[in-house]
Amino acid sequence: MTEAWEVLLIAFKNYLSKHGKRILSILDIIGQEYVKTEVKSLFPYHNPSIGYIKLMDAVQEVINDREQIEKLRKRGIEIILEEGEYYLRSYKDAIRKLIGK
Repeated sequence: MTEAWEVLLIAFKNYLSKHGKRILSILDIIGQEYVKTEVKSLFPYHNPSIGYIKLMDAVQEVINDREQIEKLRKRGIEIILEEGEYYLRSYKDAIRKLIGK
């Protein structure tokens, strides 16, 4: 079974395959180093056949496991909670690596 952090990363990569170039362009224009992506926006990009029926189940597992949190951090991605919603904060370099730029 795929680990929860990998499930989240795969959904994020799928999301970035469609939106990554635009996100990087906007970040460059406004001079910002990172972007916050609401986890809910990744739902359509999640493939339940890789281990978790609901993406939020994977998120819950990650946030309760320091080792998995660290695996995402090493890839330039952090899970943050703001006003009751989960977001991925990802830096430009991480996005470039994930989209192969």
